[in-house]
Amino acid sequence: MDKTQYEKLLAEIGGGGKQIGLECHESQLQAENDVTAAIEREFGMLLLFGDALKQFYVDTIREFSSKLSPVNSQMTMVCFHWHVVSCTRYRAAFDLWKKGYYFEAATLSRTLWETALTLAGLKKGVVTIEVMFGGKIEDGIKKSADEIISLIKKADNAIQSDLIWKNQELSADARSAVNLLQQMMNQATHKSNLAIASNLSKQLKGENIPIFTRFDSQLVGMSWNILQCSMWPLITTMAYLEQLCPHDKHIWNNRYEKLLAVFDETNKSSSIETARGFREVVQTVFVR
Repeated sequence: MDKTQYEKLLAEIGGGGKQIGLECHESQLQAENDVTAAIEREFGMLLLFGDALKQFYVDTIREFSSKLSPVNSQMTMVCFHWHVVSCTRYRAAFDLWKKGYYFEAATLSRTLWETALTLAGLKKGVVTIEVMFGGKIEDGIKKSADEIISLIKKADNAIQSDLIWKNQELSADARSAVNLLQQMMNQATHKSNLAIASNLSKQLKGENIPIFTRFDSQLVGMSWNILQCSMWPLITTMAYLEQLCPHDKHIWNNRYEKLLAVFDETNKSSSIETARGFREVVQTVFVR
């Protein structure tokens, strides 16, 4: 099959027309713009918060990268690079959220939460960097992929057990909040269960099932709280990068303190159970 035949085949799959997929693209773009406009109208402060956080995170990576040097500790280097990739993940999750991809944003939020837990586990000595990447490499001994995955899973379980489930400083309500958050993120991820449940609920109520994104105030609030509860601890772990943090009088410190204050204030005003329990989680697990 030559290029012309291949293009013709794709055009037929796409329903014909001069531009393949144009109708779908335009419908999707219109739906996304409609959702963003509705979120700006109904949840404008959250949209501003998300944009401010995005700019702060990017500025922080730029500021910290200028201070990287060979004398930085291994922990500092690993923590920094985890924040670099998390900055990208957050921007993607926030972009999905404001366009109406609520469950997809929740799926990415899960990785942000897991990264925050990993950094706290490393900082508190629950696990080592070597273990988090599959264990120590020994000359002449090759680990299988299954062995590496098993070691990483054990490390993840040790972190959650030590910092959350067996942490006597955490109240039952705080552990319940973490449990609920993780359940929602897992259900959003595995087989799209959360999205399926949402669609089935709409069907039972006699509502139309949207093909493209649609504004839903309940899902906006739910997915935002998942994203916020994942980002608050992650942003808190920036304090672990003391070798890269600017001096006390630098404007970055002022912006950082204000950001943490906004997280706290947003958390206080939330009507969702998961979000309300997260102040204690942040203070106990990620700050102390």
